[in-house]
Amino acid sequence: MGNSDDGKCFFPLTSLQIGDLQSYLSDLSLFLASESKKLYILVDNRPWLKDPGSRRAQLWQLMVTKSRLSPFANTKARRERKVEKESCCGSNTRKSDKLQKWFSLVDAVTLSHKRVLLPVKKLRNSSLFSSELHSTLYGFIVFEVSWSNVRGINYLNELQTDTCLAIEAKVMQRWEFDTIAQAASSISSWFLGTPSEKKLLKEYLDSAIGKHFMHKVALWMPLAL
Repeated sequence: MGNSDDGKCFFPLTSLQIGDLQSYLSDLSLFLASESKKLYILVDNRPWLKDPGSRRAQLWQLMVTKSRLSPFANTKARRERKVEKESCCGSNTRKSDKLQKWFSLVDAVTLSHKRVLLPVKKLRNSSLFSSELHSTLYGFIVFEVSWSNVRGINYLNELQTDTCLAIEAKVMQRWEFDTIAQAASSISSWFLGTPSEKKLLKEYLDSAIGKHFMHKVALWMPLAL
């Protein structure tokens, strides 16, 4: 995401974990809204569209989104597929085709792992593999945690190591957007902070629109919620 001159409010994250699920490739930032006593975790999924990363990360994210909903995935595509499935529930042929595609993908991953038929490069460029990831791991996700809902904090900051912060919260709000621009344009509908905080966040989001994402390594704060 874009850079900010206000280092007291925005912090880059190198890793984020919610429960037992981790975000491997997304660009991550933390916004501390101290006046309203809340923190916001900003997850930019654009790296998944540009560079799908390692095969292991791809396969793990794909398996997770197939078996259950990842907090880092955009549910819009899943809802649209559900509506489409319900409207065509009588088509056994279509279901069979989807299963066949899935089994073919699993077979391709297995063969690639054994280095028999499908190299990793071909797997990475597989349109089926990429489309499955892009249909869920895209857009911009925002998590909101109020300090009043925090039940416990574990903080570790050793010399020559990344800072680690774990937070246990009773409730966490979540918003998902197709793009950062969409989040910025509708900020009044989901961000209920003070006017000064809203101004800071709006400027920060606007600075990220149209800019290339970047991975930041200044701070590592995986949050277990």
